[in-house]
Amino acid sequence: MRFFIKPLTRLLPLLICSLLLISCGDKDVAGNPATGAAEKSTVTLISNARIYTFDEGNTTFESGSMAFSLDGEILGIGGNEEMSRVFSDARQIDMSGKTLLPGLIDSHGHLYGLALSFTRANLTGTRDKAEVINRLREFSAELPPGEWLLGARLGPERLA
Repeated sequence: MRFFIKPLTRLLPLLICSLLLISCGDKDVAGNPATGAAEKSTVTLISNARIYTFDEGNTTFESGSMAFSLDGEILGIGGNEEMSRVFSDARQIDMSGKTLLPGLIDSHGHLYGLALSFTRANLTGTRDKAEVINRLREFSAELPPGEWLLGARLGPERLA
């Protein structure tokens, strides 16, 4: 048994990658075969999606379509029938009612860490011990009795 474990642990990543590659194919997000033009199409049409546009009018489509180019430029958003006519040669992806948020870019902000930072004295840019103590005193003046005084973002490499 000991002889088989080591070779298997080396092959496991290769096996997982192989299975992932095999599972990739011409399927949409619902697992159905992709329809429409061949992969050579420069336009992709996502259809049957709940779309929130985030425009000035907060336009939404309960079952709409969005077309975009190879470089990610949004070419149009509208109803399924109209968009299918306009972009008839596009590669088709059926969202099967899933939500689409075009143009929303996740900044990966770690919101919990940001919120937590507001509960601590910000020590960014402090240059010496006196400045650290001064910022801690200022922050502690706002703390309710019994709360811990915590600091954040102290760059010890900058302190002399």
